[in-house]
Amino acid sequence: MNLQQIHKYIEQAADEAQRLLDVEFAKCNNQPSPGSALDQAGLRDGKKIVVDYLCHGEPGIALEHLIYIVQETSIAISEETRNHIRIAASAMQMKVSL
Repeated sequence: MNLQQIHKYIEQAADEAQRLLDVEFAKCNNQPSPGSALDQAGLRDGKKIVVDYLCHGEPGIALEHLIYIVQETSIAISEETRNHIRIAASAMQMKVSL
């Protein structure tokens, strides 16, 4: 698998994660309770951060941030998105548990 394909899998997974996060932020009027799962750095603009890492040639860090988003917030990503994350991780020889 080439780097462009890895980027595509990560970005597609980040798309869904951000859509789900946006729904969660809307539920609390973009004002998450202090100390809640949403009240953490790098979530509100999670996809932008992932894409920035990809643009700077850091797909491993991009994937780690995406996994952080999913795990910390417990958003219910689809099985397809889980597979995208697993495929990208495998291609970069990273171990993930989702």
